Amino acid sequence: MDVLETTPAIAQSKLATAQSIPQQPTPKQIHTIAIVGSGPKGFFCLERLLAEFQAAPLQLPLQIHVFNRSPHFGASPVYDPNQPEYIAANLNTALVDSWDAPHPPSVAGRGPSFVDWYHQLKGPPQPLTGEEY
Repeated sequence: MDVLETTPAIAQSKLATAQSIPQQPTPKQIHTIAIVGSGPKGFFCLERLLAEFQAAPLQLPLQIHVFNRSPHFGASPVYDPNQPEYIAANLNTALVDSWDAPHPPSVAGRGPSFVDWYHQLKGPPQPLTGEEY
């Protein structure tokens, strides 16, 4: 049999094989995003992504993976009260706010400021002592 010759059975087999192999890549079935670090910036990134996708829904499902070294979501090691004082963040608690971005609106709605949340948790307003920095 010559190399170029073929039988109907071989031709049918080759056609079936060719039809089962995709000629183009299949379309993406899911969007995947990874956020590395779930400190304040990672938390803000997640919140803004969710707000954006709520305002402009995707056509495909969304999968978000969040990677972090510690089990403390929303806080970073710089805020750990057990670390040396020279490394601690020097940020006034009145400046901590996750609700500033007006557009698109937050998925969770606007929550209290950190100071208001602290006072709600601790009872009547107490002066900040510096340990809250």
